[in-house]
Amino acid sequence: MNIKDNPRCTYCEEENQSVNHLFIECKVIKQLYSCFERQYKLENKLTTLEKLIGCDPNSKRPKLTMKRLGILRRMIYQCNHKDEKPKWGVFLEQMDKCYTYEYAIADRNGKIMQHLKFWEK
Repeated sequence: MNIKDNPRCTYCEEENQSVNHLFIECKVIKQLYSCFERQYKLENKLTTLEKLIGCDPNSKRPKLTMKRLGILRRMIYQCNHKDEKPKWGVFLEQMDKCYTYEYAIADRNGKIMQHLKFWEK
């Protein structure tokens, strides 16, 4: 883990960084979640719990949405440790890689139809 000399947020540099700020309050992260909700046409906005820990037992989301959210949250976490600002385009690239890797695995196992059904929801 990197020890930082400055307590300011890696992304917005306006507030002291905390877990809540990093995953919920930061204006850069809010913009990412907004893009996520628009891109995947979420009827209900992401809850605070979904943003903070990746799931909310009171929110019924499809598995694909939860997978995408997990990838977004992992990118936010990884960018923080690299002192890089997360970018929407990088997230979309990671989604493409995940799809491609899973397609290759499904192809090898003769399960392309299951793969396509999961990803086309």
